[in-house]
This record gives sequence, C-alpha cells and structure tokens, in this order.
Amino acid sequence: MLDRTAGKVACPVLFCEGPGIDLIHGRDILAPPKNQAANSSIPSLTRRVLAIAPHPTKRCRSSLQTLKLAAYRVYHSPMRPENRTRKERIDHQLARAGWAVGSRRLIEELNVQSALNIGERTGGEQDAYAFVDYALMDHLDRPLAIVEAKRSSRNPLEGERQASDYADAIRAEYGVDPFIFLANGDEIWFWHRSLYPPRKVSGFFPEDDLLRLAHLDRFGQPLTGAMPLPRIIDRAYQIEAVKTIAERIEAAERHFLLVLATGTGKTRVAVALVELLQRQERIQRVLFLADRRELVKQALGAFKEHLPGAPRAWIEGGTIDKDAQVHLATYPGMMSIYERLSPGYYDLIIADESHRSI
Repeated sequence: MLDRTAGKVACPVLFCEGPGIDLIHGRDILAPPKNQAANSSIPSLTRRVLAIAPHPTKRCRSSLQTLKLAAYRVYHSPMRPENRTRKERIDHQLARAGWAVGSRRLIEELNVQSALNIGERTGGEQDAYAFVDYALMDHLDRPLAIVEAKRSSRNPLEGERQASDYADAIRAEYGVDPFIFLANGDEIWFWHRSLYPPRKVSGFFPEDDLLRLAHLDRFGQPLTGAMPLPRIIDRAYQIEAVKTIAERIEAAERHFLLVLATGTGKTRVAVALVELLQRQERIQRVLFLADRRELVKQALGAFKEHLPGAPRAWIEGGTIDKDAQVHLATYPGMMSIYERLSPGYYDLIIADESHRSI
C-alpha cells in the first residue's frame, strides 16, 4: 500500500510483508525505538517500513520514528494473530519433530537476501533482505528446510510463492535447495520442489528424514530406461508393469494401482519394483502392508529370496526394527506403532490386496 497522506506521515511510505529495512538511511530497523529498553528481545518485524523519499526532511525522520515505534508495538502485541499461532501451535509442532525453539538447529527469522519486487517505485527488482520464519539447519549450518508460517485464519498455501522466493535465495547463498513447509497451526503442507507439488502432511519431518530425502535428491538416478532384474521377474507383463510405474514416478506421480490376477506374481512384481527404486537410489525405506498374516509371511519370504541384501523386519507386537530397510506388517500391527513414526519415515508404501484392505 502506497500512502502519501496518512496521518502525520510527511513522506511517501510503502508497507510490505517481511522484515524491516529503512531504505533512506540504509539502516536495519530491527532495533527497538529509542524509548524502549536496550535489552529488549527483538525478533524481526513482520511489517517492513520502506521510506521512498530520497532526501528526508526533519519532519519525515520524525514520522519514520513514529512508524518504527508503532511497528514495534504491533509485533509484540499478544493479539497479533500470526505471532500467537507460531508461539501457541507451530513451535510445539516443530518441537514434537525434534526442532526445539532455542536450539542451534532451529533458527527463527533467518536473514536471506532476495529480490523484492518494488516495481511501483523503480519498474524493476531490487535486492532486499528478507526473513524466513523458521529455518531447520543441518550439522553444517545449512538450511535443510524452511517453514513459512501464516496465522490460523489464512490458508497456508498463500505462502507458497513467498517461500519459493526464500528457497531460491537460500540456494543462491548456501548452495542447497531446502525443502519447504507451509503451516498455519492447523495444517502443515510439505513441498518437495524438485519432485512434487505441495501435499498435506500430519506433521513436520525430523532431521533424519530430511537428511535422507536430501541424500536421495542428490544421488538419485533417472528411472527412464532402467530395467528390473530378470532374476526376479521374467514375464513380459511383469516387466511392463514395473517399467510403467517407474515412468510414472519419473513424471512426478505418487499413487498407483496395479491389478493382476491371482497367481500372476504380484508380490514378485512388488519386490522387483523395490529393487529397481533402491538401485537407482530413489528410495530407502519401504513399508509392505497386508490384511492377513499369511500374506505378510509370503511377502517376507519373497523379499528374503529375491532381495537378500535389503534388511527386512516384520512389525508386530508393538516393536519395530529401525535398522531394517523393508518393513512388513498387517494393518493391526502397523496401527500399534505408527504414532511413533514420523510422517516422512517411509519412501514407498505398498498395500497388498488393497481392494479388501483400504
């Protein structure tokens, strides 16, 4: 909003979402106003005051100081919706995933330099500083993921473009492409930009999951032209089924329905698909679900025979071997432990006999 006449403001002022930079004086306005305590805790402001006048008058400087004081008071108001959402909801959701506020692995208001479109003033773009709501850092102090927070009354997807701009700035500065979470306290959306559009998830991912996904992004090989091993499947329709699913995965699809008659080797097709995706470093952890113990036992034998190099385990009795790459379980068995697993724990989930189970 460009306001040239509002109240006591004696110079043109542009209000923008994001952190605060005083363009006239070239000073960051994150510090408290002069009449505030020097040791006050000052996170970045979420409304930036950009003064446009190239030669500010004394009256203009006074107006800017008034604006700074108003912005400071607004930020620290307990009624500020976004701040309340972050403190009362998003902070706790992050802590449940191992990202505790105050730890060195979680940075609030990470400062990044990005292109801020101020076309009304210049007709182009100008470098400006922006602040990421949360940055989830790896052990080398590089952002693994960022969180764009909105107040609970807003759709978290409204922050998609803003978060994408921040991620681009981080990629330019750190050389890594961070994952993106969009959150409003009620919903969390995960955006794996290199593969898929945003999708709704039940919680934030812990560091181990994000590191695994980053590894797969870095070392994953194309699936186009990759062939399943003939020692696992050798019939033309089986090979065609695996190739078709692999091609659809390469095209960024996430859900597939494979229909084969009884006795035509559905389980071996599943094993061949897992082997192909692991060989191309597109997945690591797999969950195979079935509605009967007999089917789990049969699948366990197939994985043992045709994929002996992949550690596997049967989930039952409320126990889980987290060193295994392939987990097999009945639905009741999985229900007994799923709340102890993160939303991003598995890279591939296979549901056997899905017409009876899901």
